[in-house]
Amino acid sequence: MLIASVFCTGCWHVFNFVRHPINETFARHSDPTAGWKFTGWRSTNEVITADYQDYIQKLPSKIKDSAFFEGILEDGTGQHAAKIRLYSDGTVWVHVLIYDRSDRRIKVIKYVYDYDLM
Repeated sequence: MLIASVFCTGCWHVFNFVRHPINETFARHSDPTAGWKFTGWRSTNEVITADYQDYIQKLPSKIKDSAFFEGILEDGTGQHAAKIRLYSDGTVWVHVLIYDRSDRRIKVIKYVYDYDLM
């Protein structure tokens, strides 16, 4: 019983040590849309909708099937973003497509959101 308790406690600390920096430090500081306002899961803008759907369709089939559209955000200055979550080989990625006031995609930012340690 004591051995099992020590083993489980040790695993828990290792798990938290490995996982904590990814979730609390790395991912939080990597989100380029932190502070942006979520406007919904559907864009009223057909240009942005067509663009992010086309972006997803052009992803490699290995990760395209895992794509989950997280929604549209705006920053208050006229810029918008579309967020897409993807899973690839034990890593959860987020792709952020940034659009200017003219609804033209100006940037794609990709960052690691989490790792599947199991």
